[in-house]
Order: sequence, then C-alpha cells, then structure tokens
Amino acid sequence: LFLAGLTLAAAAARTGLDRRLALSVLDLVGHTPRRILLGVMAVAFVLSMFMSNTAATALMVAIVTPMTRWPGAPAALGPRLLL
Repeated sequence: LFLAGLTLAAAAARTGLDRRLALSVLDLVGHTPRRILLGVMAVAFVLSMFMSNTAATALMVAIVTPMTRWPGAPAALGPRLLL
C-alpha cells in the first residue's frame, strides 16, 4: 500500500495533476490561510475514505507542495499545511 501511494504521488507530480488539484482547491475555498487549511483537511478526509491512510498522505504531500510555492502564499502557510 505504501508503494502504491508513493507511485500515485509520483504520477501526480509527473503529469501535473498535483498542481491542477491544488489550483482547484484554491479556487474552491479561496485564498485566506484559514480557508486553505480547511480545504486541505476536506480533501484529505475524502481521500482517506477511499484509499489507505498512507496513500492518502503521500498524495496530499504531492497536492500541498504546489500550494506552498504559490506566489501569494504567506510564509507561515507552508509548514502549517505540511503538518
């Protein structure tokens, strides 16, 4: 299961799916840090319902990483999202 989760994360990063999902979450919830954190928690909740927790975590790291590199992101947002 762990290898499958890492494979999904690598495939998402290679195809650009991680950036598209990150932008979709940002468009849906807005750009305030509180709402971004709520959106990330909601996505993690939904993913962990349908796949193992390890795979969901690996995929969430791939989705959250582009959010931390977003030009308008506050500096303290990155560590909070990755925790």
